[in-house]
Amino acid sequence: MHRQGFLDSFIIDWHDFFHLPQGERDDLPRDRLAYNYVQDGRTEVDLDDETEGLGDLRLTGAWQLWRSEGDDPQALALRASLKLPTGDEDHLLGSGSTDLALWLSGSQTFRGESLALFGAAGALLMSDGDVLADQQRHAAAFGTLGGGWRPLPRLALKAQVDGHTSCYNDSVLRELSDSLQLAFGGTLGLTETLTLDIAISEDVAVNTAPDIVFHLALRQTF
Repeated sequence: MHRQGFLDSFIIDWHDFFHLPQGERDDLPRDRLAYNYVQDGRTEVDLDDETEGLGDLRLTGAWQLWRSEGDDPQALALRASLKLPTGDEDHLLGSGSTDLALWLSGSQTFRGESLALFGAAGALLMSDGDVLADQQRHAAAFGTLGGGWRPLPRLALKAQVDGHTSCYNDSVLRELSDSLQLAFGGTLGLTETLTLDIAISEDVAVNTAPDIVFHLALRQTF
């Protein structure tokens, strides 16, 4: 889904309040939809109309490789994700490529699981796509490193850094280069089996990720 924005003023005020770099966003028109990319005089991407539809379908799975018991348990899992090109790449609803991601994720808890460290590292393999096809790379690395603190039985505060290498070659745009972003928030236990996740992410490497992202998820376990 691509629509004109409505949070530009809020995002500018957010960066001013925390003395974060604006990346020239406060000098540009607000609440406007415009994706435009020109390479060697040739227009590769030009989208300024609102559009919505089915995106790329993603299938994921995991296998726990190891888990220790005791007061400070550790865990290691192998995870995989397969992305299918079901979205319309002409409207930037998909990439046109079939992608396979493999990564290891691990965690270590302390003090009766009131503190935790977690991380992940893996690789993304991509087939030929239809978005900037001449510049596309076929492999990228990615990783996560974070920690959590549980001050109350039903409240956990978390922060993590996520990064990945570039998926494209030969571009002077930072938007297409290696990316690094910081996310922070928490999980609130509403009942024994119902939890609410709330988080905000910021682009640590400015212009390589969305300025700010709001994450909200309601999860029910059975």
